[in-house]
Amino acid sequence: MQNLFTLDSDSPPGDTILDLLVEKEWTIQQLAQALSCSERIANGLLSGQSSINPPLAQRLAENLGGTTEFWLEREAQYRAKIGRA
Repeated sequence: MQNLFTLDSDSPPGDTILDLLVEKEWTIQQLAQALSCSERIANGLLSGQSSINPPLAQRLAENLGGTTEFWLEREAQYRAKIGRA
């Protein structure tokens, strides 16, 4: 699982989130509940349509692992890569 927490700006952070969901055998509903967000937002995270803000990054770290800083940096690098920082 540790190798999932490497920065990869070529893909959305949702790719990492999806890998972790598969590993944990979680559904999108379980992810949304854990992150205290709607299923629409949770799906948006997976597709790269929803951005990761500091409170969401903290909840990702608490529920999926990594650090708040990892999730924020992962988001920033991806957005910079696609030109929507």
